[in-house]
Amino acid sequence: MEWEQAAARQLGLDWDVRIFCPEGSIERSEVVVYAPAIGVPDSRLAKLVTWLRVKIAYYKWLRERMAEVDVFMLRYYVHDPFQLLFLLTCKKPVVLVHHTLEVPELSLQGQSGRIRAALEWALGPFCIRAASLIAGVTNEIVSYELERSNARAKPRLTYPNGILYTDATVIDDRADGPEIIFVAGHFSAWHGLDLLLDALEASSANCVIHLVGQLSREDQVRADRDLRIRCHGVLSAAAIRDISRRCSLGLSSLALHRNKMKEACTLKVREYLMMGLPVYAAYKDVFPTDFPFFKEGAPDLDQIVEYAKQCASFSREEVSSQSRVHIEKSILLGQFKSQLAEALGGHMTI
Repeated sequence: MEWEQAAARQLGLDWDVRIFCPEGSIERSEVVVYAPAIGVPDSRLAKLVTWLRVKIAYYKWLRERMAEVDVFMLRYYVHDPFQLLFLLTCKKPVVLVHHTLEVPELSLQGQSGRIRAALEWALGPFCIRAASLIAGVTNEIVSYELERSNARAKPRLTYPNGILYTDATVIDDRADGPEIIFVAGHFSAWHGLDLLLDALEASSANCVIHLVGQLSREDQVRADRDLRIRCHGVLSAAAIRDISRRCSLGLSSLALHRNKMKEACTLKVREYLMMGLPVYAAYKDVFPTDFPFFKEGAPDLDQIVEYAKQCASFSREEVSSQSRVHIEKSILLGQFKSQLAEALGGHMTI
């Protein structure tokens, strides 16, 4: 969110970015607004009460800002009746921003997730229809939201994830045999680490795979059997950059289909590219089809290694500089601002 505020300043936009959250949940910064002190919940009932108090405080805070803004652009919250009430009574245009296919994703999260998915299936379409506009980080997400809410006539707005560009290319210490890095905070089912482990077992390709993040117990046991795998656990950004110096390629999700998704737009991919690492994944990103540094393919080790070799002739600087137009936050924000102004007509002065 700080990147978004910095990008708005670069463009000279009157664009205030804020995160509303309980005090102490994230570090204080210029974009953070803390909810009134509510304490730390220690039971399920207390958690519910805390959720209600935060929601009430959030929408009260939004209403107090109404005279100051032309347009509200809000991240979408699932099965939120307070959100629907705000949308129905707000006197300013509201844009809801979606980052996933909500019902399919919730459905994968056990019994409680299936209950939440049912609530979202029932309530979500009312929120989407009540919003002035719907935006998503991919075209697939926008299409899903408009279809499930029978709101196909709404303008289609896409706002891909982007990063604040810095001189972040890493020193090129690539090894002769390709080294590949796969980063996640925690390797969830949709990352498809199990599929990568299957591919490693099926191939004798010469490579080194660096896994950065928390593995499940089952995946850890399998990874420990293969001498080509290096497990690093959770690392700092600086440590990840140090490992990346030796790498030819970054991996992103290999099983996004488990979330019923074919497209994604992750920040991790953009971080790889900014460092000068091409990316291989099993889904479609928002890049043009002729963009050479993102490869959509199956979780097949031979294909992954072959793509790493194909990209070996490009320098880190070439990868980073050619990627910039597609991932730089200020560029993407400028493009989205134009979409938004056109869709809303005279409602905006930015």
